Amino acid sequence: MKNSIKIFSVIAVLLIQVPYIFAQENVDNNRLKLEFEPGLFFNNGRSLNILYNVTKDNNLGIGLYLMTTDIPDQIARNMFVDYNDSLNCRVTQEFALNVRYRFRVAKNMESNPYVGLILGWENILIEKEGFNDLNYKTFLFTPFVGYEWYVYKRMLYINPQIRSAFYLGATKSVDTRPEELKSFLMVPSISVGLRI
Repeated sequence: MKNSIKIFSVIAVLLIQVPYIFAQENVDNNRLKLEFEPGLFFNNGRSLNILYNVTKDNNLGIGLYLMTTDIPDQIARNMFVDYNDSLNCRVTQEFALNVRYRFRVAKNMESNPYVGLILGWENILIEKEGFNDLNYKTFLFTPFVGYEWYVYKRMLYINPQIRSAFYLGATKSVDTRPEELKSFLMVPSISVGLRI
């Protein structure tokens, strides 16, 4: 019941704000960007990326990235040594700083490529029936490239990315478990964003 009230409150606030957001004629000075990754919903996950453009030309953005999701087996096999399909793997928490710089290749268009960096901390849980849960705590360093493709009024955009995640200083909670986190993972991502 408590979660239903929270969800309803968020939806109500968004519905009140949506007409105002899309009625704006001049969005050139809008510096705040909100993004989420819809593909994570299919893996029992969610994400939120809040970016603020700090330069006058809106090319450099700094923000906070939060994420949690189940990790599909095909990705987990590339992420761990000795991973098998009888395991369940989940990123339970990720908190990160996100920095992104957009290149104005098309000078008169808002849609342009960018490079970025995610620096943060992640907790990964591996479960196997009959065994103690394995928690990995690790720092991550993730350079990425992407493209902001604006589809509506220079406000709503689709954001495909290729990320190269480097895991640094990983510690695991159960030393006897054979699963070992690899130090590198390349993963694609698509998010939807709104500039407000």
